Amino acid sequence: MKKLIAAEMPVKGKSAYITVLYEDDVPVEIYADSPEEKTAVGDIYVGHIERVLDSAGGAFVRFKEDERGFLPFGRMKEAVFCSAKKDPAPKAGDELLVRVEAESYANKQAVLNAKIKLPGEENRLAEIKEKGIHRPAGTCLYKAPAPWKFLIEKYKKEAFSRIVTDVSKICDDLDGAADLYEDKMLSLYKLYDLQTLLERSLQKRVWLPSGGQLVIEQTEAFVSIDVNSSKAVKGKAADEAFLKINMEAAKEAALQIRRRQLSGTILVDFISMKSKDAKKELIGYMKELAEQDPVYTSVIDITALGIMELTRHKVRKSLHRQIEEL
Repeated sequence: MKKLIAAEMPVKGKSAYITVLYEDDVPVEIYADSPEEKTAVGDIYVGHIERVLDSAGGAFVRFKEDERGFLPFGRMKEAVFCSAKKDPAPKAGDELLVRVEAESYANKQAVLNAKIKLPGEENRLAEIKEKGIHRPAGTCLYKAPAPWKFLIEKYKKEAFSRIVTDVSKICDDLDGAADLYEDKMLSLYKLYDLQTLLERSLQKRVWLPSGGQLVIEQTEAFVSIDVNSSKAVKGKAADEAFLKINMEAAKEAALQIRRRQLSGTILVDFISMKSKDAKKELIGYMKELAEQDPVYTSVIDITALGIMELTRHKVRKSLHRQIEEL
């Protein structure tokens, strides 16, 4: 069963909303946002195509006065243009509706999508499209919900056994679907020890039950996860012992990837194993774990040295980045 906790707590000396999704009492997703600001992911704008670049496979679109994004050709198939076009091919100067699919990060621009959708809100979507045709470039037509609301819309209210918050505004917005926590003696974030959870979810080292550990490093180019064993094992028993640790590490890595909202290229450096069957079993298990992730994740392959490559679609900024930008 799913449970959602949305609590206000101090982070870096500022007030922040921390939203945690639990599945069978395990925290699987954590979001941090400011009471004043929220992510642009899911927002819908009238965009202005500034340049079409065939070599890059897409177009550069200004969707805010001071922000541009990249719109891949593959995400233009159902584009809604603001003026009639005989040729469906995008051209510089065209205006169309775009949805922010991934936020800008470091020197990378936001990723946009011209397929405009609002699941379960077809009438509202039709109104947005109609309004957008008559508005100038840079107009925001729809603001995406805050993380707590996004999770509830994503999984539906019925999927949650309990929704608890100490923020009256959130409780009011949910029309009775959430329990308002009002204990003045013990804060909600302290009751669920969210401070410790947040700290551990930002640490580089994660300990495994076997005594091994994961070392997680985030760079601009990729995410690396090193699997370290605490024991030296030799001989015939080595592969069996290493497979056990690697399977443990795979499960924890999948959880940490989802919890920390890691994305892009992810390299997991497992302990090397000689057995082809062991490698095959590890790949199969990692693929099973990837399929359980609600964000599209692909397991590419594993090298002879035990480095497995994964790619994960970027939906939101990583938890580390969310905390940095509070």
